Amino acid sequence: MAIYNYTEKYDKFINIDIDSIFSLSTIMLTPKYYYDRFNLLNNNTTYNFKNLNSVPKFKCENNNIEEICDIVVEKYINYCNKNNKIIAILWSGGVDSTCTLVSFLKNKNLNLNKFIVLYTQLSINENQYFFDNYIKNKIKSKKFNNVEFDSFINSLINNDNYLFVSSQCGDQLFGSTFCKSKNSVKYYFMPWEEALREIYNNHDYSNFIPKYKYKEIIFYKHLAIYKRFIKDLNLNIRYFYQFSWLLDFSFKWNYVRYENPILIGNNYLVDNYKPFFEDMLFQEWGINNIINNIHKNNMYFDKQYYKLQLKDIIYKYDNNRDYYINKGKTITGIFRITNKNFKNVINIYDNNGINHYKLNDDDNNEENTYNSVIKLLAKYKK
Repeated sequence: MAIYNYTEKYDKFINIDIDSIFSLSTIMLTPKYYYDRFNLLNNNTTYNFKNLNSVPKFKCENNNIEEICDIVVEKYINYCNKNNKIIAILWSGGVDSTCTLVSFLKNKNLNLNKFIVLYTQLSINENQYFFDNYIKNKIKSKKFNNVEFDSFINSLINNDNYLFVSSQCGDQLFGSTFCKSKNSVKYYFMPWEEALREIYNNHDYSNFIPKYKYKEIIFYKHLAIYKRFIKDLNLNIRYFYQFSWLLDFSFKWNYVRYENPILIGNNYLVDNYKPFFEDMLFQEWGINNIINNIHKNNMYFDKQYYKLQLKDIIYKYDNNRDYYINKGKTITGIFRITNKNFKNVINIYDNNGINHYKLNDDDNNEENTYNSVIKLLAKYKK
C-alpha cells in the first residue's frame, strides 16, 4: 500500500514507533517519508508497503541531460501516437515544467493538434515571458482555476483520451526540497553525521503521542541504519546536502509520483499521469551526477545555480537571460489538490485501488485523532 495525506496534520501519527527512522525523519526532515523504494529500510516501518515503481540501476550511460530529455519526449510522442492520446503538459512556469515543455516543442515529430498546455494565472505570473512568446496564440492551451484542479482534470478525462505530463519528481531528482528547508543554510556543507546529530539533539520530542523523551541511543541506532543504507547503495556521502538528497530521492519519490492520481481519486490517472523526470534515464543521471557535481552551491540561495542544467536547455530555446540568472524555487501549489473534502481524510492506494478514508478528527483532543488514525491503519500493520 501507499499512504497519502491531504494535510501534514497526521504525518506524526502514521509511524508512531520512535525507534523507526520514518517516524523521526517525517517530523524533522522533509515530510512524508513513509517507506524506502529501494526496500533496504522497510523493516523499520510500522506498516506494510509495496513499491509502486522500478528503482534505478546505479550506472549512467548518458551524462547529457538535454539528450535524455529528447529521448524521453520521443518515447511519449511515439506512445501517444500509437494509442491515440492527446499530450497534456501541466505547465507551472517553473524550471522543471518549462524545461519539460521546451523539450516537447523542440521535437519535430510533435503533432500540435494532439498537444495542449494546461496552466493557471500563477503559471503566467511565474514565467510571463515564455507565456507571451511561446504559448499565447502559438499553441493550443487551456487556463483553469487552480482550486478546481481535480474537477478540471476529471472533466478532461470524461471527454478525451489524455496522457498528462507533469514535472513532478524534478525536485526529488535535484534535491531542491532540502535546498529550501530551514536546515539548508546551517547544515549544507556540514558532515552529514554531525549535522544529523545536531538536528536530533535540537528536536522537541514532546510532540509525540505517546509522549517520548529523547535518548542518545535513538540517534546512534538511526545513525547505524543510515550508514548501512548508504553502504548498501555504494554511495559516497560526505555532506548533509548529499544525505538529504538521498532521503528525498529514496523516500519521497513514490509519494510525489502518485500524489495527484491518488488524491484526485481517478484510477485512469494511475496509468495516464506521468511525471516527466521519473524516467529511469533521469534517475540514473541523478545518482551519478548530483551527489558529486551539482550541489557545490546552494541553489536555493544562489538562484543562478538553481537547476542550472535544466535552465541551460530553456535558455538555448528562449534566450531569456533574466529567467536564466534569477529564476529560483517558487512555491505556488499549482497542480495540487485543494478540495476541502480531504480535510479529515487519509488516502490509501492498496491492492483494491484508491481509497479515501474519513477520520474521526478532534481538533480539541489530539489523542482522539491519534486513536482514529491507528484504528484506520490497523489492518495494514505488519
